[in-house]
Amino acid sequence: MATTKKTVLITGSTRSIGLAFAEYYTKQGWNVIGTTRPNSNTDQLMALSPFKTVMLETSDEASVLEAAHQLEGVPIDLLINNAGIYIEDDFKTTTKDAFMSQFEVNAVGPFLLSRALLPNLELAVKTHGTATVAQVSSFLGSIGGNTKEMAHFFSHSYAYSTSKAALNMVTRSMSVGLHDSNIIFVTLNPGYVATDMNGHKGSLKASDSAEWMAEVVGNLSMEDSGKFYNADKTFGGLDLPCTRSIGLAFAEYYTKQGWNVIGTTRPNSNTDQLMALSPFRTVMLETSDEASVLEAARQLEGVPIDLLINNAGIYIEDDFKTTTKDAFMSQFEVNAVGPFLLSRALLPNLELAVKTHGTATVAQVSSFLGSIGGNTKEMAHFFSHSYAYSTSKAALNMVTRSMSVGLHDSNIIFVTLNPGYVATDMNGHKGSLKASDSAEWMAEVVGNLSMEDSGKFYNADKTFGGLDLPW
Repeated sequence: MATTKKTVLITGSTRSIGLAFAEYYTKQGWNVIGTTRPNSNTDQLMALSPFKTVMLETSDEASVLEAAHQLEGVPIDLLINNAGIYIEDDFKTTTKDAFMSQFEVNAVGPFLLSRALLPNLELAVKTHGTATVAQVSSFLGSIGGNTKEMAHFFSHSYAYSTSKAALNMVTRSMSVGLHDSNIIFVTLNPGYVATDMNGHKGSLKASDSAEWMAEVVGNLSMEDSGKFYNADKTFGGLDLPCTRSIGLAFAEYYTKQGWNVIGTTRPNSNTDQLMALSPFRTVMLETSDEASVLEAARQLEGVPIDLLINNAGIYIEDDFKTTTKDAFMSQFEVNAVGPFLLSRALLPNLELAVKTHGTATVAQVSSFLGSIGGNTKEMAHFFSHSYAYSTSKAALNMVTRSMSVGLHDSNIIFVTLNPGYVATDMNGHKGSLKASDSAEWMAEVVGNLSMEDSGKFYNADKTFGGLDLPW
């Protein structure tokens, strides 16, 4: 095997963790490719005499493609996607813009760059046998780690934690979809590092965190691809715990059960079948439009809601090569941000129901494709055509878990549900299950819930086996 110098590209390399990575790998004798942004201070990076520097905005696809063009023919042994943003928020204060901007930078950007630099990684594989993509994630991206005990961290990072869970999923998708490439894909928890993002409140130095992450990366093999590693030595432990179709079927089911059904409609949607059920109320709603959500909440002011089913969603078939930034952004907006916005807006209605009946429930219709743990080689034929969709559903699972933890004293149950592979308009009616069966099975799960179940991810597909799903 040739012993040529190895090359690392580090995003966000002009400061904090990114700069610490650049310093570390320079000392190790690697070729360091640094990335810069307009108006960023590059003095410390340039003092290291990097092998190359490229101008890069990872959330700008044109910038990503231009950087890849400039690096054409350059083998890259290690890509460290470190650039990211953090906006402190909580359940009440977070905004749609906070969700969208952090998802764009923290999840979509790393995917776009990883895909654009795939030829460079493949060149490194030819020389050194393997290459690695290391995503700097966060413990806050661990859905399983989002517990009552850790609520003081997660409760102020609603949109950020959701974006990092999404990053974990898309990284897992790449590890599975490209498992024959000899490229290792991992996500890393850097620990609570003192950086500009947190006002230097962190307890770790960037240099220590970068060195510990580099140590983890240096010991990786292909068997580790797809995993989420803790590189914080102060933390302990290395592995981290990671008006139609179904909606109409729900309306039919709960009408038969004697519930007051509030249906939602969209402009130009066919409401004949819904209206034939004589619903208690209907409201016009676009869940991805915050103004529409707030108007619907205004119309429903004072109405107790015992069960909110966030079922609306979109699916765009794609794969590693064909998916687009727009596909990521639009599905995240509808499938993850929309359900959060509506759940928050209708919190007073859910609280009214708690006063009357003791509990209320928010049931998010997710998907098995939102299970990071379920994204394996054996299931690759499902996940490989749903890159952006699966990422959006993992994000939905995280934000639901955040609500369950943040509002654990509210007596409101928050769960996500796998409906199974249902024949719907979204999949061209290719699914093996009828919408009516899926809705009934999900309603059965919901009907048996208690507060102890809040925050869990349930399988409602009786043909699949097993009730609890891995995050």
